Amino acid sequence: MFLEDGKLLPKIEQFVAGGSSHELNLLDNAKRTVWDDYWEKIVDDKDLEKLLGYILGNPLKHGEVKNFKELKENPFTNYKQAVAQYGEEMVQDLILSVDALDLENRTDYEKLFKSLAPHRG
Repeated sequence: MFLEDGKLLPKIEQFVAGGSSHELNLLDNAKRTVWDDYWEKIVDDKDLEKLLGYILGNPLKHGEVKNFKELKENPFTNYKQAVAQYGEEMVQDLILSVDALDLENRTDYEKLFKSLAPHRG
């Protein structure tokens, strides 16, 4: 959900957290804290790109896939949808630009970048 005005976000969070806490405590007549601290942040386009690259690159980061071809075929990612919306080169650039994606320490680093050649012209 995109909010034009961030002032509404705390009210939404209060409604969800307060309502769900109340309902859960009613189940066993308890009085406990259900929600710990939480935070919200309104992100700009640059932050959104970083988040998208981080999320889309997680299977590479954790070694669940070895290259972008496998990432595209993985049924548990939105890589295909992102490529359809933004283009394959942009999505790959977003993934590779993520600081937390440290591919240099992976044993398949060279194989991954060799696999880019057909995709990145």
